[in-house]
Amino acid sequence: MKIERAKTLELLGRRLELVRALVRVGAEWQRAFIGWKLDLSERCASEEIRLCDQIRVLDVEMAALEAASLPALSDPLEMDRSTARKIRDARDRMRALQLELKRSNEIRRCILKRSKITLNALENLYNSHAPTYAAPTAHATGTLYEERV
Repeated sequence: MKIERAKTLELLGRRLELVRALVRVGAEWQRAFIGWKLDLSERCASEEIRLCDQIRVLDVEMAALEAASLPALSDPLEMDRSTARKIRDARDRMRALQLELKRSNEIRRCILKRSKITLNALENLYNSHAPTYAAPTAHATGTLYEERV
């Protein structure tokens, strides 16, 4: 039982670090995207994908561990209060990080929405002036303009 709780605590700690890294990379993406550093923003996005994949693997591992230890957790004599408190604290920190990540994702959503609006406005502006600035057509020889010159 103690081994399973220690393993759960270890997995929670690893997950906390990955979520912290995800929050940091998300903030870096925001700065890069706003600063028009598109190469850096693409690298940040691929790093986020990698971190999310690692978090998913940990979640599966934690779910399997909890499912295997569920019957043993119901026995109050098996509970180690110190480890149980550490697990609760880690989960509380995880909830706080999840809220921070959710706020960060909301900011990203707003940035992307504004970018889309800006790009649509620029596209409409371009499309409305495209006929005005079209390349001039070549005149055939012998036109009235050429004869007068």
